[in-house]
Amino acid sequence: AGCLAPSSCRALPRLRRAGMLSAVAPATRAVGPAKPRQAPPTKPQVDPDGGFRDDRSARQRWLEFILMCSSNIAYTIDMALLPMFFQEFQVMFGVSETSLAMLSTAKGIVAALFTLPCGFMAELLPRPRLIGLGMLFWAGGLTICATAVSYEALFAGRMLNGMGLGIVQPLLFSLTADKTLPTKRGSAFGALFFIGEWGAVLFGFVATATANKSLGGTAGWRVSVFVVVAFSACIGVLVMLFVEEPRAGTQAERPRAQGFVSVFAENMPKILRLFRYPSFALIAVQGMFGMGPWIVFPFFTQWLPLAWF
Repeated sequence: AGCLAPSSCRALPRLRRAGMLSAVAPATRAVGPAKPRQAPPTKPQVDPDGGFRDDRSARQRWLEFILMCSSNIAYTIDMALLPMFFQEFQVMFGVSETSLAMLSTAKGIVAALFTLPCGFMAELLPRPRLIGLGMLFWAGGLTICATAVSYEALFAGRMLNGMGLGIVQPLLFSLTADKTLPTKRGSAFGALFFIGEWGAVLFGFVATATANKSLGGTAGWRVSVFVVVAFSACIGVLVMLFVEEPRAGTQAERPRAQGFVSVFAENMPKILRLFRYPSFALIAVQGMFGMGPWIVFPFFTQWLPLAWF
């Protein structure tokens, strides 16, 4: 390379002899081909369905799902059944609207009292058996309601009915989740609720249309309640016979001496710890207000006749 400054060119021999050329020589660096930039390491993909095992045949899966959907149909119908006939109850038993509303209040209180313990009972007994027994309980309560000749008998039957309702719903949802792939649980619950609501809508249309009529010498509302009794009892027996408990092996390994009290003492602190998570607490609080409208809607059947609709 040529020297741009003459004085620097004249000084090069002296610097070379003095061994100082390396100190003033421009630094050079070998330029090679550019290395390809390495991509950052990717995190391993987690399969949400990993570890899930289902040894049932396709026929068994469909049979169990149909039975669980039928159970939810019976549950949804039962929840809104008696308010459909409040107008007939008011005429027959001569009670006020407040007394009729107490039927739903008592049913809700009893159901809430039995909902939490049944979760602990599922640690000791197969859930299909508990679901079937719960459906037989509510069928027995509805039988008392269908044959009631006084408001007091109707009230007692509705409380017994609430016991069965409180037992069935949480166990039914738990069983549905355990029998479904994690990625398919949303679809399973959607189908469960869709079928249940449509069953309740269709039955409600027929029941309200025949409530004040006589069918074979029997009041139409009593016939409708008996239909729900027969349907609930049959589905409850079929659930006990044909639906399998996926945790049967875990339950068999539990010490036989372990009872309800020990299971309660073991699991209750775990339930209380769930409320430390803000998302869980928010969902629980939202549920109290979110259920309100759905409890009120069945009373519209009573309001419409009173409004001369």
